[in-house]
Amino acid sequence: MKHNLLFVSLLACTMGFAQIPDQAVQKETIAFLGFNEQAITSLAKAIPEDKYGWKPADGVRSVREVLLHVAGGNYFLLMNMGIAPPPTIDLMGMEKMEADKDKILEILQASFKHVSDNLLSFKDSQLSEKVKFPWAEMTRHAACFLLIDHTGEHKGQLIAYARSNGIVPPWSN
Repeated sequence: MKHNLLFVSLLACTMGFAQIPDQAVQKETIAFLGFNEQAITSLAKAIPEDKYGWKPADGVRSVREVLLHVAGGNYFLLMNMGIAPPPTIDLMGMEKMEADKDKILEILQASFKHVSDNLLSFKDSQLSEKVKFPWAEMTRHAACFLLIDHTGEHKGQLIAYARSNGIVPPWSN
């Protein structure tokens, strides 16, 4: 009897420690996006404005277009998860928008803030719900990974663009 009581007590304690805290996925997504935001923003600041039109070849995005694409992607991915972008956001025209460096930084930072301000509106029970994207259907949980992956992909692209122009990423000095 004592062994059974001890086993049940240990099991109860272990189960308590094994539980995932509320909104852990959403909070970890915001944290990882924060790392990518910091890197992308520091690259955007390090690249001179006269290089914002630079692209490595015809048919690929310029620095400006990549930065605006990241911002648009943040809004677009969250929109497909059920959170509409602010009414002032033109997702279809964002990437081709003509804006100076300061405005692009403002747009970029606002897009990350939109994600972090709204991602916690999802309850854990909603993470398993399916959401539709033009190319696939996935859970909101998977879409959180997509937010991180998308910004990480373009962080790498911007690192290559910066280095191609003799600019060392600020965090690697």
